[in-house]
Amino acid sequence: MRFITGDADLLQERKRRGTAKEIRQKDQPERISLAFSAMSHPSLLGSLPKPHLQALSAPVVAPWDDVTLQCSLPQDSYPQPVTFILHKAQYPKPVQIKTREWTKVDFTLYSLRPNDTGNYSCIYKKTTGSYRVSEPSETLELWVIETLPKPFISATPSQLVVSGGNVTLLCWGPIRSVRFALHKEGEERCVEIRESTQGGAEFHLTHVNMNDTGQYSCHYDLGPVSSVTTPSSDLLELSEQSEKDLSSQHTGMTKGKKQQLQSLGKGGNKSRPPWSKPSIHPQWMGRCC
Repeated sequence: MRFITGDADLLQERKRRGTAKEIRQKDQPERISLAFSAMSHPSLLGSLPKPHLQALSAPVVAPWDDVTLQCSLPQDSYPQPVTFILHKAQYPKPVQIKTREWTKVDFTLYSLRPNDTGNYSCIYKKTTGSYRVSEPSETLELWVIETLPKPFISATPSQLVVSGGNVTLLCWGPIRSVRFALHKEGEERCVEIRESTQGGAEFHLTHVNMNDTGQYSCHYDLGPVSSVTTPSSDLLELSEQSEKDLSSQHTGMTKGKKQQLQSLGKGGNKSRPPWSKPSIHPQWMGRCC
């Protein structure tokens, strides 16, 4: 037991206790600082496998709405004391830091503003032992916006489909990790909803017949509770054509081309046909463009 006999001893004792408390308080931020600094120094990363970051709703929200981002440990991880750190690209400090004895943690971002738009990732470190830090998660792109840009739609191989054939409708746009909904004019419900991959989604129509023809469009699907405006793409007209019609068209094109060549041979047209090779200027000979 320590006896304090005077004001000097009392002052010294308070100073000693304050120093010990200060050391304890500084210890955890120092560990966090080291973990966070690893985000900017790849040489410090990689001791632990990377976590997974996802938005519990669509990663697109209207201004002043909230969103929850969930950072989770790799599969087959067991609950353990872990510090999770949420990071925004080109932002000097952690967005949020949480310590949990669990395999995942939720970061809720409140009252978001347009300048909160950006790329987010998370890392984690064990709260005990060495200063080992994980690799960063895959980047999650978060949008805070009132109205999304209009997506695009196209058909492959063509929007003119042979009866009984297959066609793929592709919807794409600048927003990644958001589902697309395909609509057909005149129908109340959407044809299909598909997840986006690298900013696009493919809708496969097989054994096309007259019932499949019509005008199609697509838009981003953010769920029923989102207040973000999602305009539709332009309309794409899908038409069916029989193999006989296609064959007739091909035959007609072939005859027309043959007649044009015969006319050129008789001197009826001195102009160069569009499919002939252009003359090569001497200065370009032997060069690759």
